[in-house]
Amino acid sequence: MIEHYFDDSNDILRVTYNGEITMTEFDEFGTFLMKNAQLPRTLNIIVDARNAVYNFSDEEFSEIIPKMQKHVKPYLQVNMAMVHEKPIETAYSMLMGKKSTITNFRQAVFATEDVALEWLKKW
Repeated sequence: MIEHYFDDSNDILRVTYNGEITMTEFDEFGTFLMKNAQLPRTLNIIVDARNAVYNFSDEEFSEIIPKMQKHVKPYLQVNMAMVHEKPIETAYSMLMGKKSTITNFRQAVFATEDVALEWLKKW
């Protein structure tokens, strides 16, 4: 399940991934981003993925970056800080961040929310 709300006091979209995360959920969240004209065009996102279990096939995994590019197209810049604890999910997120060539998307992976928030404040 993916839940989200906009934290007005910090100007950050807060997202929580809980349990199994499928391509369908990923797409639904991406569509929300793409179609939401209320969010700032320079968007900072913090994702708490500590309780997530990614469930993507190899084919779906290869579709993530093209889908992300479509999802963030309406924005000038999207900065996403991912907070992870589990090795497999951490590796997936790190790999996607390294493989991404999306010009208006920046992603980094962190072990704590405090460090992730400090990184987001730089942008």
